Formats: sequence, structure tokens, C-alpha cells
Amino acid sequence: IRDRLVRLPVDRVEERLVSPLACAVELIERRAAELRAQVDSPTPDTKRLQLVLQGSVLITVNDGPLAIAAAFFGDAYAPTSDELGDGETLDDMRDKLTAAFRAFVAASAAAVELNASLVGDDQADFQRELELGLERVRGQLAKSVSYTHLRAHETCADLVCRL
Repeated sequence: IRDRLVRLPVDRVEERLVSPLACAVELIERRAAELRAQVDSPTPDTKRLQLVLQGSVLITVNDGPLAIAAAFFGDAYAPTSDELGDGETLDDMRDKLTAAFRAFVAASAAAVELNASLVGDDQADFQRELELGLERVRGQLAKSVSYTHLRAHETCADLVCRL
């Protein structure tokens, strides 16, 4: 069979330009959907669940979701109108990212709880790490997202304190 490789014809080609912020929203939504799929499954795959949880709340190589929050909710992020897409404002995109993070945290919490019900005593330490990691992600996201969201909607009469 190696002598006769047959290429399948290309059915269609689709290109789509996505802004970095829109890409971040999609990434967080995808991660939440992966977690939710395991949580909602009648027969969850423990290994798959743990792999997705490790990349979500036990971040070791990079900060994953936390790096996304820091990048797009930080004061330094000032995209051009070309980077935002048609008719989108920075506030609109940050609101979408905030909603994606809320779904992500809810799915992560449900997945950590599900993992606790699936593992035995031999994985108690790992479960504790997951729980601590979830709290870390929650805390860091709350700081990044809440403060920036408040600042984005502040008025002269209701300024958010800047330390």
C-alpha cells in the first residue's frame, strides 16, 4: 500500500481571518466545551477529563487561561480597529471573553467535582492539586477580569480606584 498513495481531492478551502481577541474567546470557549462534554457524558473518560483539567487549572508550562486574561484585560492591550473585526469594539470583545471565562470557570469547577467522584484514595493528592489550581485560576481571573470590566464601564461620576 505504500507504493500506491492516493490523495483525496480537496472538497473546499475556507479561510477566515480572526483577531487575536476573537481567537482567545474561541480558545476559552473550546476549553470550556471540552470540560463540559466530559461532565455531561453518561460515561466520562477519566484520563481525558484529567488531561483537560491539567491544561486548564494545573498550569505548569505557561499560564494558559491566565496569560490570556492578562494579555487582553491589561492596560497595555490597545488593538487597532482592524484587529477587532467588523463592528466590534474592545468593550464588546472583552464582554465576550468575560462570558467565555465565566463558562470556563463553571465547567472547570464541575469537572474538578466530577473527578473527585471518579478517583480513588490513590489520587487524593492529585485531586487536592486540582482543587487548589481551580482556586488559583478563579482568584487570578477575578482580579484580571473584574477590575478591567469595571474600568471599561466607569464614568466620571463613578471612577474605579487606581492604586
